[in-house]
Amino acid sequence: MEQNNKEMTDRFGAVASTLCALHCALCALLPAVFTAVGLGVLLSHEAEWGLTLLAISFGLAAFWYGWRTHRTTHVAVLLGLGIVGLLASRGLEMAVPHDDHHGEAHHVAQEGHGDENGDEHGDEHGDEHGDEHGDEHGDESMHLLGAGVGVASGLLLCVGHLLNLRSIRRRRERPSS
Repeated sequence: MEQNNKEMTDRFGAVASTLCALHCALCALLPAVFTAVGLGVLLSHEAEWGLTLLAISFGLAAFWYGWRTHRTTHVAVLLGLGIVGLLASRGLEMAVPHDDHHGEAHHVAQEGHGDENGDEHGDEHGDEHGDEHGDEHGDESMHLLGAGVGVASGLLLCVGHLLNLRSIRRRRERPSS
């Protein structure tokens, strides 16, 4: 029975980590598609944390079962790197707001209706189109970096699960000494 739990943990873990990696890739590359098809909720921090925690939970369980069963170092390293990478990805992406980077006042200022202080001449002061756009590009770069780390980490976890499953089966099939 325990053997079956070990294998199911890795099977579900491989699926969860693959879904997590696909989610990271699609959210970074095609966020408008999610909104257009009514799946905008998948872009939320809550959904991202949910998928991350699901993948990490399966990764930790597989790490525990695998280490107790076969003690294969490269499997443990892959699972560990995947888990740490997913947490790093969340940290990178949480540093960047998903929706509105500057708030409503910034958009009013950009439209020429005045800034937070009612100043309609933001360009004269160099504050309307100056450093703020540099921050937007930095935010986008951070978000893409976080997504890239998430994709790579999800794939590391998936490979770790597959190798763990293979190692558990080999251990089971090998006659005990």
